Amino acid sequence: MSVLSISGHPLSAEKLVRFAYVDEAGTSRNDPHAVVGGILIHADDVLLPIQRHMDELVKKHIPEPDRDGFVFHMTEIFSGTRYFKDREMWPWERRAAILDDLVKIPEIFESPMVFGFVEKAEFADMHPQLRADQKKLDLYANAIAFLACTAIIEHTVRTCWPDEVVQVVAEDNPHARSTIRQGHSFVRDRNGLQEASIKYNVFPLERIQGGILFSDKPECRPLQLADMCAFFVRGHLRGNERAEPYYQRLKKWLAVLPTGEVSPWNE
Repeated sequence: MSVLSISGHPLSAEKLVRFAYVDEAGTSRNDPHAVVGGILIHADDVLLPIQRHMDELVKKHIPEPDRDGFVFHMTEIFSGTRYFKDREMWPWERRAAILDDLVKIPEIFESPMVFGFVEKAEFADMHPQLRADQKKLDLYANAIAFLACTAIIEHTVRTCWPDEVVQVVAEDNPHARSTIRQGHSFVRDRNGLQEASIKYNVFPLERIQGGILFSDKPECRPLQLADMCAFFVRGHLRGNERAEPYYQRLKKWLAVLPTGEVSPWNE
C-alpha cells in the first residue's frame, strides 16, 4: 500500500484526542482478502455529531417499529439479507439510498478512513504450516491486517496531527480478541521489537495510546462506519463492480490507497 497525506482541508491540532474505530471484513474462508477498515474521529468535535447524524438516518430510512437498536450492517444492506431479505419491501433502489447517505459521512464530518489488508493466498504461501487449519489461517491473516491498519493509523496521526493521541476501538470479536491484543501489545514493546529485529518506522506505537478497547456495533455507531470502510475496500479489491462506485466515493477520504492508485486530490 502507498501512504497518502490527507489534504484539501486545513488540519488543526487544537484538541488532543481522536478515536480510531476499526472493524474487519473477509472473515469467511471464501474471501481472498482479510481487510480491516476504520475511521478516525475527533473525540470533542465530531463524535457526538456523527452519532446524532446516523440516528437521523435510521429515522429517515427504517420504519419506526424497527428503529430501536437498529445497526447498519453493510453486508445485509448491500446483499439484501437478514433484516433486508424481503426484496419487495427492500428493493435495491431503497437499499442503495441508505448506502448513498452512509458514504457521504466521512466528507460531511471531514473524518479520514484507513484500512489494512492481507491477501490470504500469499499469506498461506508464507506460512504453509497453516494450510491445514483454515480457521487459524483466517484468524492470523485478520490479525496481520489489523496490525497493518494500526500502522496506518499511527502514521496518519503522526503526519497530520503530530500533537494528538489516538485511542483504538475495535469490534468485539471473541474469537480474535486475544490474538489482536497480543499483536497490539507487541508493537508497543520497544524491547520486544528489537529482540525480534523488527524495524518499521511506526513501531513502537507513539500516538496510539493504551490498549485496544472493544465494543459492539449496536452500542457504537462509528464501528458501523468502520464496517462500511472494510466492506467497500474488500469489494474494490475483489473487483466487485456494484461496490466500486461506493469505494470511489470513499476514496477521497482514505488515508491509504492500494499501491498504484492515485488520490482524487492529486488527479
